Amino acid sequence: MNTVTKDNYRTFTYTNEELLKDRPIAIIHEFHGLNGGLSLVKEHYPLAHFFAEHNIIYTMPCYGPWSWMNRASVNLIDEITEALWDKYGYEIPTISTGLSMGGLAGLIYCLKSKHTPIACAVISPVCDLEYHFSEREDTPRSIYTAFGGYDIPLMDAVRENSPFHQAEHMPKIPYKIFSGTADDEVNYQNHSVKFANHMNAWGHNIELMLIPDHPHCDIGGEGVEKYKEFLILNSQFSI
Repeated sequence: MNTVTKDNYRTFTYTNEELLKDRPIAIIHEFHGLNGGLSLVKEHYPLAHFFAEHNIIYTMPCYGPWSWMNRASVNLIDEITEALWDKYGYEIPTISTGLSMGGLAGLIYCLKSKHTPIACAVISPVCDLEYHFSEREDTPRSIYTAFGGYDIPLMDAVRENSPFHQAEHMPKIPYKIFSGTADDEVNYQNHSVKFANHMNAWGHNIELMLIPDHPHCDIGGEGVEKYKEFLILNSQFSI
C-alpha cells in the first residue's frame, strides 16, 4: 500500500496541474541538485507555464537533498506517479529530467523505476558516481548518507547507482545530455562525454550537446530551447 496517494501527493511534490487546460499527455519529473528539495516549490516558474501549454504535468519532487536517487527516492517518485495515475484514471507516460545530482537522478531513475520513462533529458549530470566520490570535498559525505545503509559495500552500492557503470542495462529510450565546457563542479569530460561514448557503444539513442564556455547547470538560451524541443517532441508520441 502506497504512502503517497492522490489525496496527499502535493505534500511531496510541486506540480503545475492548475495551469493545464486539457487532459495531460505526459508527466515530466524534474529532479533537483545537491542540497535542493528542502522545501516545496510554490511559484509557477516559466517552464511550468510552457509545459502546461502542451498539457504536460510538470513536477519538482522533494526527493531528498543528499539522496542521489537511492531506493527510497525511487520509491517516492514511483508513488507520486501512481498517485497522479489514480487521480486522472489512466497511466500517463513519464519523462525524466534533472540537473547535476538531479541529472544523475534523472538518468538512474530510468533504470530503477517500476514505470520506465519514455525519454530522459538532463543538464550537467553526474554520470560516474564512483569518480564523483572524490571529485569534490563535499561529495563523499552526501554519497555515504545516500548509500551507507545498503547491505553491500559502499562502492558496490555507488556503482549500482552510477549511470556510467549501468550503461549496459539502461533502457532503450531517447536520452539527451546538456553540459557546459566551463563546468568546474562536474567535469564534463569525465561525466557527460565519457558516459555518452559508453552509451553509444552499447547501442543507445543518446545525444550530447556541449555548451562552450558555460558553467555548471548553465546551458544558455539555445540550450534551453533545444531542451524544451526534445521534451515536447518526445511527449507528443506518448499517447
